[in-house]
This record gives sequence, C-alpha cells and structure tokens, in this order.
Amino acid sequence: MRVGSDRSRTTAARNACGIAAGDASGSGPIDGIGTDGGSDTGLPVLDIAINADSLASWAMAPLAAAPGLIDLIIDDQDHAQDWLRSGRVAAAITAAATPVPGCDIFPLGRMRYRATASPDFVARHFRGGIDADTLSRAPALRFNSKDGLQDRWVATRLDHKLALQFHRIPSSQGFAEATRLGIGWGMNPEAMIAGDLASGRLVDLAPDLPLDIGLVWQVARIAADALSPLTTAIRRAARVSLLPAQDRAAGTDSPPRDGTQKT
Repeated sequence: MRVGSDRSRTTAARNACGIAAGDASGSGPIDGIGTDGGSDTGLPVLDIAINADSLASWAMAPLAAAPGLIDLIIDDQDHAQDWLRSGRVAAAITAAATPVPGCDIFPLGRMRYRATASPDFVARHFRGGIDADTLSRAPALRFNSKDGLQDRWVATRLDHKLALQFHRIPSSQGFAEATRLGIGWGMNPEAMIAGDLASGRLVDLAPDLPLDIGLVWQVARIAADALSPLTTAIRRAARVSLLPAQDRAAGTDSPPRDGTQKT
C-alpha cells in the first residue's frame, strides 16, 4: 500500500476535510489538492484514494476527467475513509455509507465478488465438498492484511468464522492470475473473471452466494466544485460497471442511489 506522496503539499492537505482547509471561495489551499513542485503556477495535484479492484476493473477510465495531476493512493475500500478523515486526500472511493465530516457522499453501486478457484484446485482441495474442514486446509488468497473478503464470505457460508491459511498477493491482476494458476482460492470481482467462469478456466465455488460490496464516492466539500468533472465521470462509469445500490431497508448499509448526503 502506498502511504504517502513524493510531491510537495499545502499545509491544508494535512487537515481534516472541510476543517481549517483554507479559503472556501477557492482562492486558498484545499485539502488533498497541492501544486506540482510547490509552484503556485503549476497544475493542481489531486490526492485521490481508490481501492485496487475498482482501479483494475472500472475506475481508471474516469480518472481521465481529473482537472489536474493525479496522485493516487491505493487502499482497501473499508479503510479509504481514513485518508479523507486525516485530510490526506480530496476524494476517495470507500465502502463507508456514512459521510466523513466535511465531505459529500455519492452512492456508486455494488461491486460483486465471486468465490473462485481453478478446476484443478477444486479437485485437489474440495473433492469432498466445501465445508469448514476443507476450507481450513485449502490455501486462500488475500490481497493484504486489510483484505477481509475471504473471511467474510466463509463466515456467511458457514455461519461462523474460520481461521484460513492464505497467500498474500497485493495486486488485483496478480490475485486473479494466482487463482487461475491454482495457487489458492479467493474473492475476485465478477467483472474481472466473467470470461474465465464462462470458459471453465475458473469455477464459482458457490454460484448462489456472491458477495456484494457497496461503494460510494466521498469528496471534500471544499474541493467539490473543483472536482466536479471527476465526480461526474466516476458516477457515470459506476452506473455502467456496478450493480445498482440498495437502500438500507433492503438489508445493505449503502445509502440511496440518487442524491447526495452531507454531514
């Protein structure tokens, strides 16, 4: 995980979203927005946090609409809001449905994950079925220490938690390839491995048990106008690539799809 920037930053970039963040009129510094090389005449540098799976599957193209230079931080969707809260980024894709103070939130939709493995892996490790015993013995894949998707899926399937053995593969493309090669089983974004499932190169371990992760776009309110083109592009790409968001009454913690929440 990348934990910092090698470009100079304004003092305001270290403040929390919308708190002591400079001149709200736009003439002062904005959280998560600096200037290239520290020059006031340089292009603005936009600190953005995005989870690796979104970047690998759908979120790269809309970054072309960014009104400046992108300084990207890759972090888990469950933890990206911490970068917003500390003021290190101006916007982030997160799984948190509650806005960070001083930020606006735009529901994007649900990214669907499938528990997948190669046919050979299934033959070697799940010949007798997928249960607590076989799952505890079969090596799983994990993106990094923050990746809880495999554990969440297992807990849902078994109705209890289970200690897993795992390989750590901190790359979305590498994670999918490791699954294809039979190194381990793991939760892959459906959009990234749909062709593998259709061709039989990968097997869905439980077709009736996908794991949907609700995603939202959070942007520091003081930077919202400046980042409006990027926000529009992110939301447009999400509508095409993600499943529709569900409201809380439907059993998810994602906010309603339409509208903006503020705090």
